[in-house]
Amino acid sequence: AMVYLERLRRIPRADPGFSAVEEKLKKHLHRSNRYNVDAILRQIANTDLHYIHAILQGKAGNHQKALGILVHTLNDADAAARYCVEYTRGKDRAARCSLFEALLAVYLARSEDQTFMQRAIDLLNADNVEMDAARVLRLLPDTWSITTVYAFLRRSILQSGHAERSARIQRGLTRAVQINTGKEHADMIDRRVVITDETRCQVCDGRMLESAVAYFP
Repeated sequence: AMVYLERLRRIPRADPGFSAVEEKLKKHLHRSNRYNVDAILRQIANTDLHYIHAILQGKAGNHQKALGILVHTLNDADAAARYCVEYTRGKDRAARCSLFEALLAVYLARSEDQTFMQRAIDLLNADNVEMDAARVLRLLPDTWSITTVYAFLRRSILQSGHAERSARIQRGLTRAVQINTGKEHADMIDRRVVITDETRCQVCDGRMLESAVAYFP
């Protein structure tokens, strides 16, 4: 990472090669964890490498700072949305909700601006976005009407109902497995095996001379 930074320092931003090196650095920072985040943040302090700054803040777990850079400094809503998708890929619902709620909070910080208010509304109404309805309602300005967030609330209620039904089905399946296993165990306990002086073990071919034996179904 430091090698790319040194190359960027030597190349004027107007030079076509600057963007190419910056892209390589961004890819490296995304894919690798083998670098010191704090050291690079110190190196790029007071520079205009804002995308790099956002990536590093994300690596450090400072997602709201990273989203603030993408939204307010770079005015790149698409990059902010991609950031949320990339950082929550493979994560559980709680992680997905947390990050998209952080993006919503970043938009709402400037909700007096019509552009940012519309971005917040669009985020709430996006079908592929998950957020906790109770936490979202606490974030929303008091001046917003229920009509503004109706689609989001309706979708949240439907998703909540689906999750509850899925949980009930899972509990029912688990109970059925437990009952079936208990029945099989009871059947095995009740099963009798007759042993005579001529009975031989099918494993070692020895006679059953001892009273303590085990039966394998």
